Amino acid sequence: MATVSNAGQTAKTEPGTRTLSGSVVSDRRDKTITVLVERSVKHPVYGKILRRRSKIHAHDEHNECRVGDHVTIVETRPISKQKSWRLLARGATSSRGMDEIVADEIASDEITSDEITSDEITSDESAAGESGADDAAAVEEAAVAEEAPTAEEAPAAEETAAAEETAAAEETAAAKESSA
Repeated sequence: MATVSNAGQTAKTEPGTRTLSGSVVSDRRDKTITVLVERSVKHPVYGKILRRRSKIHAHDEHNECRVGDHVTIVETRPISKQKSWRLLARGATSSRGMDEIVADEIASDEITSDEITSDEITSDESAAGESGADDAAAVEEAAVAEEAPTAEEAPAAEETAAAEETAAAEETAAAKESSA
């Protein structure tokens, strides 16, 4: 039997069972975690080392894992439609923060816009309910102030746009002359 150490705990697995390790990217569901497992593969023709990622749903009986934790999972009988893995050992929390992990997921389009919108709506509603209407108005004013260019930036933006238009017009004229 193989043993895996988990900060003082020892978990045993049968020989021949598959174990994988990766980092937790989602712990939203009850008793379920999503683990991102990375592996390196050499391209058969070009020989370049490629990084392949798989997201695996695993059973976390005690809801002890959090986003960023490094975990070891073991293959088991099917628990549900998507879960055939269970948590074997939990390692140290990753040095990366949750914001960085979520930003990476958004950048790689692993989180849909519906999930982001529902989270933002939930957090906005709870913040508005606790702090009152005055704070909500202040937040809206701050957002508008961030979007509006300052007095110094506005003329520079207009000059840049005018310069781009004249450059595009010159390119068009040059293209017409060369084709004639």
